[in-house]
Amino acid sequence: MMSEDKTVRVIITRQAGPNATPYEESFDVPYRQNMNVISALMAIRRHPVNTKGEETSAPQWEMNCLEEVCGACSMVINGNRAKPVRR
Repeated sequence: MMSEDKTVRVIITRQAGPNATPYEESFDVPYRQNMNVISALMAIRRHPVNTKGEETSAPQWEMNCLEEVCGACSMVINGNRAKPVRR
């Protein structure tokens, strides 16, 4: 279920290379019930347009099975390492 009225703002710290200065880029993703960080990143990857309306490169991250249960694709969110969701 998607809601055009609600969005989630995702702010990604990015850099052009290992020695480049990091910068932040914001994206507004349409809210979906039961969405998680991986589904928000996948939405950005499908439509990589930031909050300024600029087309940008799609974010990259490591993932394996995408079943979202083992925690192998966990990441740092708000300065904390995200814990896997146990279902």
